[in-house]
Amino acid sequence: MLWFYAINPDGTWRYSAGTLRRAKGWGKTPLLAALAIVEFIGPCRFDRFDAFGLPVAKRVPLPTVQIGATALDQTDQTLEMIRGMLSESPAEKEYGLEIGKSVIQFKSGKPGSIRPKATAGRTNEGNRPTFALLDEVHHWVGSNGGPDFYQVIKRNVEKTASAGSRWVTTTNA
Repeated sequence: MLWFYAINPDGTWRYSAGTLRRAKGWGKTPLLAALAIVEFIGPCRFDRFDAFGLPVAKRVPLPTVQIGATALDQTDQTLEMIRGMLSESPAEKEYGLEIGKSVIQFKSGKPGSIRPKATAGRTNEGNRPTFALLDEVHHWVGSNGGPDFYQVIKRNVEKTASAGSRWVTTTNA
């Protein structure tokens, strides 16, 4: 996953999307939860090169992280892991996070969120996520709207790709 954050010499992402393919029980969910937190509050976008030529990151100005699955219940595993990592952590207080609801956001009302999404195709059209986690895509089949949902999320992310928006899929298959 470290390579997912590799940049080109001009500071653009080397990879526009990623897939984490591991056996069931490997620990994909904790890793993805950590990625969601980094994309929400961490410095994870290229800003500039320092005096030594090393990249310096900045926070996403309007972090909109989406966790997509075939059902909202499936997103609960990742959201609960995120809540567990943030609960009573220095980050919860420092960033003023509201983590007890279905949407994780800033208490101040500042724009930005970690939000669950489920396969409902057209109802997700038009969103502009800065980062999307597409979980267990091997279950995204025609009968549950998975392929259409994938295309909607992909189009939505691509709207802001020039600002660094990307997605990661996971699969056991």
